[in-house]
Amino acid sequence: MSVTERIHTFGESGNLTGIVTLPPGDLGAASSSAAARPFVVILNAGLVHRVGPFRMSVDLARRLAAGGSRVLRFDQSGIGDSRSGGHAGTVEERAQSDGRQAMAFLADRYGARTFAVGGLCTGAMNAHRLGVEDERVAALWLLDGYAYPTWPGLGRRIAGALGRPRSWPSVGRRLAGETMEYALSRLGWTGLAAAPAPPPADARTALFFQVWPPL
Repeated sequence: MSVTERIHTFGESGNLTGIVTLPPGDLGAASSSAAARPFVVILNAGLVHRVGPFRMSVDLARRLAAGGSRVLRFDQSGIGDSRSGGHAGTVEERAQSDGRQAMAFLADRYGARTFAVGGLCTGAMNAHRLGVEDERVAALWLLDGYAYPTWPGLGRRIAGALGRPRSWPSVGRRLAGETMEYALSRLGWTGLAAAPAPPPADARTALFFQVWPPL
C-alpha cells in the first residue's frame, strides 16, 4: 500500500498551497494517536518551490510518510503556487507568518498538536526562527543553515589550501578574519549579530539578507 498525497490551499487569505503526504492506510482523520506524533513541515529552500532541490522534499516526504509520519511540504508566500499574502513585514517575518498559518491549518484539519519543522539552507534558517518563537515546534531538522567558524573546521580548510599555492593569499585573508572572529566569539564577543546591519534597500538583494544569531 502506498502513501496518500492531498493538495490543500490554506492561510488567512487562502494564498498558500501545499501537499500533505499521509502514511499508508491513513485516512487523515484527526485522531489522538495521529496527533501524538509531530506533524512534519518542510519549508522552501530559498526560491525553490515545494518539490525541493533535486526533488529532495518529495522524496523526503514520501519516505517519512512510509515510516508513519504525516508530512506537509508547502510553498511560502510568493513562491511556487502560493500567491503573495500582502504581508507588509520583512522576508523573515513573512516566512514566520506562513509557518504559523501552516501549523494552524494542520491543527484544524488534521488535529496536529506539535510539529517537526525543517528545511535546507534558507528553509533551515526560517525553521530555526519559527522554533524559537513558537512552542508548538517540538523538533527541528536543519540542513546547511547557520554555520560558524570552529577550530576543527578552520584546520581542515588550512590543510586543504596547502596543496593549492595560488590560493594562499586569498584563503589566508579569509581564514585570518574567521580565526579572529572565532577567537573573539569564545571570549564573549558576538560581532555584528549583536547589532545587525540594516537590510539592503534593493529588494532583490534584501531577499538574501540574513540576520545571524549570536554563536
